[in-house]
Amino acid sequence: MFAALRGRGASAEGSTRRRFAETDDASASSSGAILDSDEQENVVASLERQARNAARVWRFAFGVAASLFSLFFARLARIASTHDRAETRDVAWSQPVHIHAYHENASLQTIKTLDVATASSLLAAAAAMTLLKHGRHGETLSAKRLTYASAFMLGAFAARGWWRAFRKAAQAEGGIVFSDPRVAWVLAVASLGAPACFAIDRSLERTVREASSLRRHMYRHKRA
Repeated sequence: MFAALRGRGASAEGSTRRRFAETDDASASSSGAILDSDEQENVVASLERQARNAARVWRFAFGVAASLFSLFFARLARIASTHDRAETRDVAWSQPVHIHAYHENASLQTIKTLDVATASSLLAAAAAMTLLKHGRHGETLSAKRLTYASAFMLGAFAARGWWRAFRKAAQAEGGIVFSDPRVAWVLAVASLGAPACFAIDRSLERTVREASSLRRHMYRHKRA
């Protein structure tokens, strides 16, 4: 009798092990099949393509925005040059931005220089963002970085110049009004336009490189 019970227990144990094995196989198969090399390649290529397309779209959008601001200040500079005569100088001073820098001793030539510097800074940032490619990883000097550097310097020069022009005009009127949005946005665009383009461009490039690094990790895993 004990032999029969031991036989039944052994058979029951064997059937239980078989059931657990079948359950493990079923759960492993239901958890998802392992991608083969071609499928992994397709997934990585898709991620790289999506990252490049997204970066291209955002670079174009911010580059266009910077270019539009650049055209605005270029137009102001052209008006200042065209009407830099005693009989038509009021036309130049009545333009947006210019009117907030006007006072009795204001120089229209200085304002025109600030217009050109602001327009050049924003145009250089837009060109660096949309037209120039990033250098190799770890490369210190590249055409894109040098263009951004020139945009930074022009923007800093313009922002300082606008600040001084607005301050003198405000002091002539009896108070400093840098909190006025009609003045504050000019300072923000001149000082932060190029750095903002650089920061966005760098973030987008980092995303593209992270997507590309997936391919290196995949090949390293295959070699291992």
